[in-house]
Amino acid sequence: MKTRLLWDKILRMCIKLCMLTGVAFTFAACYGTPYEPNFEFEASGEITNEGNEPIENVEVTVKYRGCPVCGKYSDKEGNYLIRQGYFPTVDSIDIVARDTSGIYEPDSVRVEVVVDPATKTKWSEGSFVVKQDFQLRKKE
Repeated sequence: MKTRLLWDKILRMCIKLCMLTGVAFTFAACYGTPYEPNFEFEASGEITNEGNEPIENVEVTVKYRGCPVCGKYSDKEGNYLIRQGYFPTVDSIDIVARDTSGIYEPDSVRVEVVVDPATKTKWSEGSFVVKQDFQLRKKE
């Protein structure tokens, strides 16, 4: 009887361990590894209207898998600069420009992430710089 109780206890502990391991692998598959230390990212560009005039206060957001990662607003000259010291190692990102005044249609672009080989020493290190300009159209 005692042997059976001991085996039942061991079996329950093994099942719990398997479940926890499954949760950990699922988390890693969905969200990546929790430690990606030295991948730097920079996005910059200019936001203009159809007449090539700069647009101020346009929200520029970098998204990964549909979720916002970082963002900034354009200045008086229509320029934006986003710098992120930590950024997940990914294949592509979306950069979205959205006019906060509601006058212009939003615009977005998907950018393939290509790490500069001169800065890459490990799989999780390097830098990625992108210049992306937007020309927004007025809403009809």
